[in-house]
Amino acid sequence: MTALDPVAHKARLAFAKAVASLSLRLAEGERPDATDLAGTPFERLAERFGLTGAEMLALGLLAAAASDPAARAATSTADELARLSGMDAGRLRPTAVLSAWQLVRWGPDGPVLDPRITDWLRGLQSLDPRLLPWLSTLVPATGLLPRHAEIAQGIYRHILIHQGIVVIAGEGSRTRVKVAFEAARALDMQAVAFDPALLFEPADRRAALLRALARETVLDRVLPVFEANVLEPDLLRAAARLEVPALMLGPAVETGGPDLPYTVLLSPPGPQERRGLWRAALQLESDRMVAELAETFALGADDIARIAACLPDMPPRKRAAAAWSAARTAQAPQPDPLIFRLPARARWSDLVLPTQTLAALRAMTAQVKHRATVYRDWGMGGATDRGLGVTALFCGPSGTGKTYAAEAVAAELGLDLLRVDLAQVVDKYFGETEKHLDRVFGLAERSGAILLFDEAEALFRQRGEGEGSSRHFVSMTVAYLLQRLETTPGVCLLTTNMRSAVDDAFLRRLRFVIPFPFPGLAERRRLWAMAFPARAPASALDLERLAELPLAGGAIRTVSLNAAFLAAERGEGICMGDILAALDFENAKHNQPIDLGLLRRRMAR
Repeated sequence: MTALDPVAHKARLAFAKAVASLSLRLAEGERPDATDLAGTPFERLAERFGLTGAEMLALGLLAAAASDPAARAATSTADELARLSGMDAGRLRPTAVLSAWQLVRWGPDGPVLDPRITDWLRGLQSLDPRLLPWLSTLVPATGLLPRHAEIAQGIYRHILIHQGIVVIAGEGSRTRVKVAFEAARALDMQAVAFDPALLFEPADRRAALLRALARETVLDRVLPVFEANVLEPDLLRAAARLEVPALMLGPAVETGGPDLPYTVLLSPPGPQERRGLWRAALQLESDRMVAELAETFALGADDIARIAACLPDMPPRKRAAAAWSAARTAQAPQPDPLIFRLPARARWSDLVLPTQTLAALRAMTAQVKHRATVYRDWGMGGATDRGLGVTALFCGPSGTGKTYAAEAVAAELGLDLLRVDLAQVVDKYFGETEKHLDRVFGLAERSGAILLFDEAEALFRQRGEGEGSSRHFVSMTVAYLLQRLETTPGVCLLTTNMRSAVDDAFLRRLRFVIPFPFPGLAERRRLWAMAFPARAPASALDLERLAELPLAGGAIRTVSLNAAFLAAERGEGICMGDILAALDFENAKHNQPIDLGLLRRRMAR
């Protein structure tokens, strides 16, 4: 507020009139009265600090003394000021209200009105100059979820009753700030942000700053707000020195410190709340992809607003797709030794699988796409979020396309595919495997990514296997995995070459168990044909005879690549001799090699 503001101008005139009236009374030899200050800024000041009429009059006389020599002479000592105002001289002691709140200071010539108080009475409502270097800027969110608004009301009620510090943690910075602003508004106070470094100043300087801050909470009804990256114990100890209500904001509270003050945790929005936030941010009344966005990416209100603000102007039909891409990028998991991000390049057309297997894959993918419709709009999710994730086991011999199918599912859904590094996850120390798994599931759930446990029999094995402590370890791990699979809202795919080794308890809880059988003759023909792109010089190959060999898709892919490199080394096109040599390489890897005698005899003719 400035002196040019109409309200400030009115206050300045009222102040000048009151001071002139007191000076005139003194000049005429009359004794001033507190009623002379009724309706003036002095009366408002007295109401805020709970001053008596005599104390209010003393402040008026000091204001008059600052501009009128005659008034200054009449109030030159504490005794004279007390006599004129009609109060006990003890009210000017350092422990009394006028000095304790620094409304009055003691100069070399006696008591004087504090400059900050003079400015306030004149309508210049700027903070104490000592606090200005510590001012900070906070940007609140544009909207607030209903339950966060209720939390703001709870903070308001707590401060009214208990005063003290309130910690606001969780969610995003802008949402925390918005809750703080709403609580201040309910308290009829002004939320003002300060740098937490103020609380760590040297003791003597800090005491003066905190006293000035305390005065501002009464004078201008300021509610101090301190925001930190981490609410660490040292900061909370420093905040305990505050003698007035204040708000401490941060993403998380470190444990192991002092007893926490009253703390509220802002949990992130759920799928339904995210849906409303996305619709408002993208300015779309209704759109299926908005519902999918809300169901897939566990974004906070701040993140959704930030993504929407960065989207370029585009037609409504393209806005949701752009938001999906931006959300996927924003939530992409950071590098972690427990996971490996697989490129999802496969498409449905690349899969060579039986009709029944393809139908099951498409049905599973459709369940992921339409979760919002079925669970939220139709109410099929029930009253709990348990069991709403999509989990599937891909089982079949090695090389039948299980991992490749997972890539195709991820590509179809537009999601990242995270393969779990079981060698890093499984730990010999008690409880560590569960911690690793919790981290893995957390990474997937935050990013909306698909979690892939390749060769999962190593982790999801039968609980009866092993002996003694080993059996107990397996049982504990399996129990934890069962719990995690039931509670995850995401997509979790498991692959195994040994279905019989997977605990039956898992199979009962999985949404899908999809078999990947060994390819038949028709599938092998397609696999061999797809193994050589049109640019590859492979016109001399007898694909019909090669399809008769009992090879899975993975083996066919390996053989075709090895043959291509042999041909490239010779500088000629790929021929059946290259294929036969590559088949010998493949046979060397197996205890039971396939019989190549018939193929050799046919080639010899």
